[in-house]
Amino acid sequence: MKSRESGIRAGLLRTYTSMNQDLLDYSDAWQYIPLVYAISFLHTVVQERRKFGPLGWNIPYEFNSADWLSSCLFLQNHLDDIDPKKGISWQTLR
Repeated sequence: MKSRESGIRAGLLRTYTSMNQDLLDYSDAWQYIPLVYAISFLHTVVQERRKFGPLGWNIPYEFNSADWLSSCLFLQNHLDDIDPKKGISWQTLR
């Protein structure tokens, strides 16, 4: 039986294998792919951190796949609605 990889790299690999090409090709904005990576990295870190239980966390929160997808959809909607002259509202994305 093959052991399941763990860690940040394995978590990112699991997240990226769940993506489809349409998600990656959604926007031509240069910030889009780095922001999808940032969301994916945050998702992976939170998922990896769950292994340690309550140590260092006041309130346990999963940030599961549905949360990851809704974050990506929010990013897509924000990029669709921005004024190209003003650019991305980092405060809104935060």
